[in-house]
Amino acid sequence: MTLKDKINHSDIFSPDQFQCCVELGQSSETSSNCCSNNAVDGICKLPTGTNLFVYFNKFVSGDGVGEDQPGGGLEDSDFIPETGEPKLQQTTYDKMSALGAAYCESGTIRRGGAFGEFVAQPNNGTIGSTGEIDNATYDSIIDSPFDSSGTTTTNVQGMQAFTNGYRWDHHMYCAPSQ
Repeated sequence: MTLKDKINHSDIFSPDQFQCCVELGQSSETSSNCCSNNAVDGICKLPTGTNLFVYFNKFVSGDGVGEDQPGGGLEDSDFIPETGEPKLQQTTYDKMSALGAAYCESGTIRRGGAFGEFVAQPNNGTIGSTGEIDNATYDSIIDSPFDSSGTTTTNVQGMQAFTNGYRWDHHMYCAPSQ
């Protein structure tokens, strides 16, 4: 341990000033005053692409906690105590869906795209029982730039979704407007 007068570094915290940010769903004159650093029509919102499981982590943000929040809000039983990550259970997913619908700038959420029904790679085509080339799909993780499944913005899986930041299927993200 050392004291601040023994380190050649300027102060990080002020001894007498405190600034806080405007929570999600509250009005703000500028987006820079919002905890999310994003506002739509003067209301603090989460931008497209935000990982809700990261933003609403108990150790990252207090937004979303409390019974007055959409979906009944998150409570201590919704978090893994050691990491602060929201638990992978249906009640927590329901609450996260409600929070995303209320606080994502588009009002739309989606899951990640790492897993889906993809053609296994490497694939040169195999001969099926009918004698034709069989490009069977399997429930697997992305392993090719050609992996893609799903039909709408909120359920498409594969390389494109993954590279656009919608990575992990057990997480929820703010999706673009449909």
